[in-house]
Amino acid sequence: MLKNLNTVFLGHNFISLSEIDSTNRFLSQLLSENPPDGTVIMAEKQKNGKGQMGTSWFSESGKNLTFSMLLHPSFLQADQMFILSKMAAVALREAVQFFLPNAPVMIKWPNDILVEKKKVAGILIENQLEGNFLKHTIIGIGLNINQLMFPPEIQHTAISMKLYSGIDFSVSVILEKILEKTEYFYHLLKEGKTAEIENEYLRFLYGYQEVVLLEINQKRVESYVVGVEKNGQLCVQAENKMQKFDIKAIKWCFD
Repeated sequence: MLKNLNTVFLGHNFISLSEIDSTNRFLSQLLSENPPDGTVIMAEKQKNGKGQMGTSWFSESGKNLTFSMLLHPSFLQADQMFILSKMAAVALREAVQFFLPNAPVMIKWPNDILVEKKKVAGILIENQLEGNFLKHTIIGIGLNINQLMFPPEIQHTAISMKLYSGIDFSVSVILEKILEKTEYFYHLLKEGKTAEIENEYLRFLYGYQEVVLLEINQKRVESYVVGVEKNGQLCVQAENKMQKFDIKAIKWCFD
């Protein structure tokens, strides 16, 4: 499957499955067998793919990427865990941009990937602590590649790489690129060189230092995006005051 993988460790232990409920759940259950750092689980089809805050991830069998990566970031303290979300988002955005060089590929807080303000990819990160430090991190990614049709409830907010470009992509080639980019930024993180990750995240963060429309308490509010806190909260100037929000506390308005 991964014939041209150019990584030191990420993806070297690679398990491809035809159909499972969730790659994150499968990898979590596999932890009891002590899989090596960098293990990757990929599924042709997920019956119950997971998104942020209990949402589901819809993916047509064989046309997209649904996979999970295992990392052991024991060098990070618990209060630093959101940097992994930034790292994963920056790496995935760069990989998508590589194959869509002319597309407006952005990061929607906290770690969705947008193309033309539509969601092309989502990331779900699950951490396990040991004391005050991280022990295991599972990064689950769903990327729409060659899918052309989506369920009615998301067809106006979802996009695929093929829908944007008209190109039929190799799923395995894109996976290799994502793993290479992820390993690159993970090594920077491990070496304490977080500035590049932080800068890239803000550089491509949708709405950063701009006025955008957010739905706050079921009301559309013009909001100025100030940045993202260390703990992952979105910081905005709205309704004449500085406000901080957790995931799902707000809704982005693109229309």
